[in-house]
Amino acid sequence: MLLDSIFTGDIVTLEPSRPLARQMGVWKGRIVGFDEELNGLGARETHAFENGCIVPGLIDGHTHLASTGLLLQETSVSTDRSIEAVLTRISNALEKQGRSEWLEIWGYDQRNIGRHITMAELDHVAPSTPVLLRHVSSHALVANNAALSLVDNADAREQIKRNDGLVFEKMQDAFRNLVEPYRVSKIERAVKASAKHALSEGITTCIDAGIGRGLCSQSEIDARAYINLEERDELGIRVQLMPCVDYLHSVKAHSDDHAVSVLDLGLLQGFGGDHLWLGPSKMWFDGGMMARSAAFTQPYEGTDTCGDLAEDEGALTQRLIDAHRSGWDIAAHAIGDRAIDSALSAFEEAQRISPDPNRRHRIEHGAVIRPDHIDRLRKLSIAIGTQPCFITYSGDDFQQIMGKTRGRQLYRGKSLIEAGIRLVGSTDRPLPGTPLRGIQTMMDRKSASGNHVAPDEALNITDALKAYTINGAWAARREDQIGSLAAGKYADMTVLSNNILEASAEEVGETEVIATFVEGERRC
Repeated sequence: MLLDSIFTGDIVTLEPSRPLARQMGVWKGRIVGFDEELNGLGARETHAFENGCIVPGLIDGHTHLASTGLLLQETSVSTDRSIEAVLTRISNALEKQGRSEWLEIWGYDQRNIGRHITMAELDHVAPSTPVLLRHVSSHALVANNAALSLVDNADAREQIKRNDGLVFEKMQDAFRNLVEPYRVSKIERAVKASAKHALSEGITTCIDAGIGRGLCSQSEIDARAYINLEERDELGIRVQLMPCVDYLHSVKAHSDDHAVSVLDLGLLQGFGGDHLWLGPSKMWFDGGMMARSAAFTQPYEGTDTCGDLAEDEGALTQRLIDAHRSGWDIAAHAIGDRAIDSALSAFEEAQRISPDPNRRHRIEHGAVIRPDHIDRLRKLSIAIGTQPCFITYSGDDFQQIMGKTRGRQLYRGKSLIEAGIRLVGSTDRPLPGTPLRGIQTMMDRKSASGNHVAPDEALNITDALKAYTINGAWAARREDQIGSLAAGKYADMTVLSNNILEASAEEVGETEVIATFVEGERRC
């Protein structure tokens, strides 16, 4: 038998029966065997990587491909570190595009420049052109007066004016409805650019956390962009799509089938193939810590505000119950401990009303998980979609606004693993960070300043790597196809410059991606 390819190197399979190997054979995109199992077999191609190691293709368990692509392709202020630099970039963008159309600026983060930009400052550089300064977290934006004047709702205009152009959460829809939906062709270009960038970082599968409607969507036909790219073989990676819960609705069906929270034709998660398929439904229980809108039981340090739930708690609970009963896994965005309280109570009520042990519900972010939450998470078999790079790039800020006690609970790791709770590693792009940096942070818990954030929650390299491979595959309901290197699974793999099993945390973060393969085909 002539195989398509044989790979040679230090192969980390993450399979207990054969954790390490030196050779791996691939035929028709799938792994056929290792080492002695390949005796007597040849291949059309050989790939030898004598330095570093080969690991399963990395899985980004929570990302936003289109938003990331827009940041990569459109005007971005993510690298600017002063008010003057941001305003200069806006002025230059206006000169380039002209002053007669909307200007959206991406990657804004007030922490990079010391404070929020004011409406007056925006008006100074853009007196007549409507400008939206889109926060990198997607939980806020800043608008100028030219943009505000186009909002129909007088009460909303007055409130935004009082807040000096700063707009949070769903109130952003007043502006987004004026500039969106984008053309599908624009979304395609953004997704394609983002997928290419993901491949360069060793990512072979992305879970896109919220399409159709919501804070991170660009059109109610978002999915068409992904379908078009896949049909043209231009996507390059595997993608699971999370439809926003706002996009689900009741359809006429037999009462026994409880189709009150579905897509048209009754489509549910799993629909699609192994390259593009529907995943859980995404819903928001609160906002973000960067924008100071996440919901806590105690105030942010130095303030009298605790943040707020995304909407009425009863409405949130009913949304979750309806989606659960209709057959969806739920990915519940819950950052603050109050939001986690609310989400857990809703999950408990959903399972009481309609027990289903096969559901794979998730809490996204789970920034401050109290000790009393852990047993509830375990009993419900809820996974945590975590973003370790928040510690790297926001750890100092988050510790300051949470204080000493809550600071020890930030983005837990070890205590969840020891309780049997799955951690699904992710980037939450377009925020900064890579999977390898995330793995590093899971190990050393260091912020950008070198401060250790909740150091008792540190993981070993194996558990950290599993968060970005096996656990991500489980969350995507594709653990039989991807996530580890085993006979019969797809030959999705990432080639690294270091053998990360033997590397320090810092060395893991500095490791380079040498190549990325999907189904045995080199994509980067």
